[in-house]
Amino acid sequence: MSYTEPLFPLEYTRILLPVDCTPASRDAVRQAARFVMEVTGAAITLIASVPPTTGDDTVARQLRADREAHADQALETARVLLLQCGIYSRPRRQEATSLREAAEVEMTERPYDMVLVGNCEQAPHGPLPVLVLPSIR
Repeated sequence: MSYTEPLFPLEYTRILLPVDCTPASRDAVRQAARFVMEVTGAAITLIASVPPTTGDDTVARQLRADREAHADQALETARVLLLQCGIYSRPRRQEATSLREAAEVEMTERPYDMVLVGNCEQAPHGPLPVLVLPSIR
């Protein structure tokens, strides 16, 4: 048995990775890169949320632009981290109140085999990373 070959084949070809500007998100991107390189070889789509903004005055337009720039910064940081590992990714923004909602919207619009979720100090599972796998078909 080779150490470079997985013990069992995984048929995940499309992975969704929600990202924001937190250190936990950057850690999730690094772990996803290792997972994709070593186990699946899947394509990664990065998703960031842009909270909705009401109004069309100057203040609302500036707030919307700031929120979009923040999402773009998170996507670019994640894209660069993955590219350093030789992994190309597809960035996407979704208008949503949270990163979870953005991922849910994205999954209704496009098919994904897996969602890799990052870790944060406030998560109910504490400091342990979480990988949620779908049921085998």
